[in-house]
Amino acid sequence: MKKNGFSIVEMLVVIIVVALIIVLMLPAFVGITESVKKNTYSNKVKHLESETLKYANSFKDEIKENSCIDYEINDIISKGLIESDEQGKNVIVNPIDGSELSGVVRVCYCPSALDITSNYVEVYNSNKYYHKDDKVIDNTKIYICIKDIPEIDDAYNLSNTEYFKEVEC
Repeated sequence: MKKNGFSIVEMLVVIIVVALIIVLMLPAFVGITESVKKNTYSNKVKHLESETLKYANSFKDEIKENSCIDYEINDIISKGLIESDEQGKNVIVNPIDGSELSGVVRVCYCPSALDITSNYVEVYNSNKYYHKDDKVIDNTKIYICIKDIPEIDDAYNLSNTEYFKEVEC
């Protein structure tokens, strides 16, 4: 007898194989997506820092006198140093979580390098999750997160050298 289609068993086998492939590949796709978001964030911050540093070079003497000058995101966009992520608003969007970047670019004179440096920093918040290379400010000191923090707990603070290191300049 001649067959005109697939049997139910054949269709179920194909569906199970496709579902198994999807289940096995899903974690890889999620990992790739997270990695792309982190890299995009890192590139945005580096661009923000470098463009602000170029601008601040013309004010090197003023920065040297004051030690540091903070540039807000709104001002950096208004000066035309970088473009806004949203038309009509002066905001840069964090690709990791979709929020607006709320920190400042702190440009400081570094005596050991005899030049100015720039760091995008946010005010330290002990209830926030930080990723590797995030920079935070507490009073006048800048700290860099040296590895992703697995979870927020009591041991998680700026004095914990397992997670944070003070930035020299």
